[in-house]
Amino acid sequence: MPENENVISISVNSDDFCFICTCAVRYALGRQSYAPSIVISFLQEHMAQMDIRAVSAMIREIEA
Repeated sequence: MPENENVISISVNSDDFCFICTCAVRYALGRQSYAPSIVISFLQEHMAQMDIRAVSAMIREIEA
């Protein structure tokens, strides 16, 4: 049993994971709420699982 009962484990393929992360970035951009900080923390924690295409797409979204 996980130390933190609020932790969940999911199985998702790499392409879907990258797409969901990109969508989260798009959602968080421009928000005046807690969403950007949560998305940033999640992305930092899972950066190693993302491919260069996804990271590049997120950078383009942020720059635009």
